[in-house]
Amino acid sequence: MSLPKREKQILEILQKLPENEFSLIGGYAVNAYTLPRFSIDCDIVLKDNKAGKKVSEFLIKEGFFIEHKGNTGSYKGNFIRMKKENDVKINFDLLIGEVLDRITGISIPADLIFKNSKVRGITGKASPIKAKARVVEPELLFLMKCITGRKSDIRDTLMLSAIKLDKDKIKELNKEIKVPKEKIIEIKGKINEKQFKNALEGVYGRIEEKMFENTKKKLERILDGL
Repeated sequence: MSLPKREKQILEILQKLPENEFSLIGGYAVNAYTLPRFSIDCDIVLKDNKAGKKVSEFLIKEGFFIEHKGNTGSYKGNFIRMKKENDVKINFDLLIGEVLDRITGISIPADLIFKNSKVRGITGKASPIKAKARVVEPELLFLMKCITGRKSDIRDTLMLSAIKLDKDKIKELNKEIKVPKEKIIEIKGKINEKQFKNALEGVYGRIEEKMFENTKKKLERILDGL
């Protein structure tokens, strides 16, 4: 199954889900603010078990099944991975009550995510569908990407740095979240590796050198302020 078809399926499901039941994080949240990239996973945060039950039951009706519960992948805690493998292979990760990072143990409460989110348009890289969903605001999303710190997350921090982020808001949010210093050092190291720009262009296409360097400097300034 092609990536565009998987993307189309995810956007169609997001269109059907009630906006106030969840907040979108992860790659599809980044797509709300930057050049879109493909993803076959969709990460959503739900306030409580009642909302989690409602959304998981809806996804089961859409052809999904529960693949994992609890500690798996990048997350642990009250976490459900819903998978669809019939006509299209896609995943929905349901994070209930909080986003709890498996590696650092940092927890971001769902209440904080909902407080810092609003309904926005979501587009894909290839699909003509435009969905509306509650999306975490870019400042909190930036910090969440710093915490997980995978290769794709580091690319996302750079792409988010290209938009107008509220640096004061990032600093205030980080007082509560506290991104580990070693994560900041790791990101600064990775973005200065020779192969980083090549990997970025492999996802987004050619990026002008001057634009890349200017955005990288913006990211470094934000990281220095944490």
